[in-house]
Amino acid sequence: MKKRWSALVLALLMAVSLVPAASAASTASVQIPDTAVEFNGHYYQYYTKSLSWENAQAACEALGGHLVTITSQEEQTFLENYLSYKNNSDLRGKYLIGLHRQITGFDTWVTGEPVTYTNWGEMEPDNLGNRQDMVIFNNGGTIGYGNGSYKIEFGQWDDDTNSSYRYICEWDTKPAWSNASNWSTPDLQRAQEMDLIPAILYNTDLTKSINRQEFAAVCVKVYENLSGTKALPAVTNPFVDCKDLEVLKAYNVGITNGVDMANGLFAPYEYLNREQAATMLTRTFKRVTMPGWTLETDSQFTLPYTMPTPFQDDQTISAYARDSVYFMAANNIILGFEDSTFRPQNITDKDAAVGYANATREQALLISVRLYTNAELPA
Repeated sequence: MKKRWSALVLALLMAVSLVPAASAASTASVQIPDTAVEFNGHYYQYYTKSLSWENAQAACEALGGHLVTITSQEEQTFLENYLSYKNNSDLRGKYLIGLHRQITGFDTWVTGEPVTYTNWGEMEPDNLGNRQDMVIFNNGGTIGYGNGSYKIEFGQWDDDTNSSYRYICEWDTKPAWSNASNWSTPDLQRAQEMDLIPAILYNTDLTKSINRQEFAAVCVKVYENLSGTKALPAVTNPFVDCKDLEVLKAYNVGITNGVDMANGLFAPYEYLNREQAATMLTRTFKRVTMPGWTLETDSQFTLPYTMPTPFQDDQTISAYARDSVYFMAANNIILGFEDSTFRPQNITDKDAAVGYANATREQALLISVRLYTNAELPA
């Protein structure tokens, strides 16, 4: 009896533990509310529900964001205009931001960025009573008296007592599908939910061809999520033309061995062709599902599939990729075209010029999702 990939995915998701609020950026899927406002490529959303600093940060992380970081006068001015209680009295109040005396310190934002801009009120931060760890953005009238005492005007920051306040979430990236074809949105949403989109593809045009370095990062994501194991980069870099950590992880796991190992070439910026995509993704499948598999012992391991009808351009499929191409086709992961061709690689200069056999970034993410849902684990 066979188990579906989806069952493994569910088990892995159930095993994921919560990351402390003070940890690095969240790995949760990015879920930016429709009501969020964009400024300089970042998105912002205020919340009027009062939470502790830790719970507010956790709430932002659950949506793939973090408590707001204010790193310039321009961003400060934007937030003052966005929140201004003078335009909407319901917004009046104190809002938590991404600084906490005990968790991040006042010299480091929750994202790990150094604090290079501040907008403290007069005599702030003062840690009054030795119990003021959280930092708030004052979206109300003047707090305090001045004249040598504390005074926090509208928009200024104040360290405040540990209590519950409103908060502001910020997202540093657009949803992956912001720069993609409409048809790909459902699959890209699923890819994001499954944490299959590597950082290198965020804020890129997903309709463009994917290169070998980018697809190596996609395969590493697939491997890590299916195996529940973090890939480690090779200690010794075998390539002279690439130092990318995700490529070194892919090499160490056995997903790729470059295009010319004799000369140490990986060709990171060369566009990925369809037979390369099939091969690298199939190796990822083998690495996860076949104990003892390595790239060196690959010929000893047989893939479980029924051979489909050969493609019309079968003779142009490279020998190293043939089994992988038909495994992908048999499982409806990488499909052929209406003319019954697979278009495995660019044969002529004309092919290369029009991207005849190239895969796009959104197509690469689509097939990574299909691997979860279509391929089957051996009993």
